[in-house]
Amino acid sequence: MPTQGVYAGIHYIVAEKNGKKYIGLGPAGIALATQGANMKLLDDIGDQDPDEVMEALFASIPQPK
Repeated sequence: MPTQGVYAGIHYIVAEKNGKKYIGLGPAGIALATQGANMKLLDDIGDQDPDEVMEALFASIPQPK
């Protein structure tokens, strides 16, 4: 069964497929992707803590210059 969590107000779900774990964000993922977040960080997270993956995702958003 998938697990769920919340990071920075964004609901996420961790699902497993073919022995790999992935984080799904739903509509919030679109907003983060348009801001330039590295969405590949959500693929095959292995044994990483999902909150740490989400932290890295937010850190990957380019800062305005």
